[in-house]
Amino acid sequence: MVYPFLLILALALFAALAWHSRPLAVALVAAALPCYLLRFDLFGLPTTLLEWLTIVLIVSWIARGEWKRVRDLPRPWLYAAGFMLLAAVVATITSADRHAALGILKAYFVEPILFFLVAATTLTQPRDRLRTVFAFGAGAAFASLVAVFQRATGLAIPVPWDVSRRATGPFPYPNALALYVEPAVVLAAFRLYELACAQTKNARAIAAWAAIAALGAAGVVLAQSEAGGAALLATLFAASLFVPRLRRFTVPLAGAALAIFFAIPAGRRYLIQKIQFGDYSEQVRLGQWQETWNMLRTRPIFGAGLSGYPAALKPFHTHTADEIFQYPHTLVFNVWSELGLLGLAALAFLAWAAVRAVRDGRERPERWFVFACLAVFAEMTLHGLADVPYFKNDLSVLTWIFLALLVAAAYGRTSARNAI
Repeated sequence: MVYPFLLILALALFAALAWHSRPLAVALVAAALPCYLLRFDLFGLPTTLLEWLTIVLIVSWIARGEWKRVRDLPRPWLYAAGFMLLAAVVATITSADRHAALGILKAYFVEPILFFLVAATTLTQPRDRLRTVFAFGAGAAFASLVAVFQRATGLAIPVPWDVSRRATGPFPYPNALALYVEPAVVLAAFRLYELACAQTKNARAIAAWAAIAALGAAGVVLAQSEAGGAALLATLFAASLFVPRLRRFTVPLAGAALAIFFAIPAGRRYLIQKIQFGDYSEQVRLGQWQETWNMLRTRPIFGAGLSGYPAALKPFHTHTADEIFQYPHTLVFNVWSELGLLGLAALAFLAWAAVRAVRDGRERPERWFVFACLAVFAEMTLHGLADVPYFKNDLSVLTWIFLALLVAAAYGRTSARNAI
């Protein structure tokens, strides 16, 4: 009985916080995304602590009448969110496993999109937006600390990752850690540059964000996520090219690193192998993508439906030595197989709205924040070329949090910089 009592107490305290200070409640959700790992059944239905935090926040938002502020949001964003929700509903109807599809619809689309509306109408002040991203960064740093402990001791690493000591943090597999902490590293890099350029240096804030950046990077390294590390480096390097004072250092540094890498025979062989998709994991991906393409050719409009990919792929599964994964592990196929062509169109609509928001917000005092959100989405997209950066409890909420932050920073109120 202790666990249910603590759960009820935690939700009651969070409800009080959401009622009296919604910005703080949004920040707490951003910090506590991994709490989806705390699962339980309610009236026979599986649910998570993260889900109930978002539900409590949404109910409080509605009860206080704050839902009326949705009309103040830019229309394209409301259309884009609605379009994505429509695609998910259609994908639920067309799914062969309606029960599983309804669970995915609820946890990956309905609740995150409602949370998007809550966050976009709540984070109206720069201080609130900074507090939210700092809270997320602190949560990512904690997850990376768990990874450091795992690597140092060899303890608490799930099978089969314990053999090679691939750290997973609080998650069940390594890439879940990498996908979660990489956006924090991108944010930290942008924030550190902004703080370094400020006339008045804030040593406490610099130290805090430097710790988030270092721990996040350590989490990616300890997870041994090659796709994550490559996406992170490519994003930060590309971002530096737009800043002359950084470009003078990053371009020669990248050139020197590549020259040294090519000069070492082992490094040269490794890079050639990666380019040619020569190692085992890449061969598995290629086989999976070929099978997925063969499947999608038979159902191009609706795909497999939500949670329908494994069953739909089974007749096309020719690489029998490899397992059938839950998703195709590449961004376009992930969306196409789960949401059909309507989902791909909704994704394109969201991407267009995000680029437009960056354009509209480039002259605002928080332009660093706007560009940081764009860089986060770029990093997630790059990693998503070989992984699944959305279809997961924490990552779906995380995606809509950053979309809300982008909308709020590009179109919301402005004021003096906050110290965090």
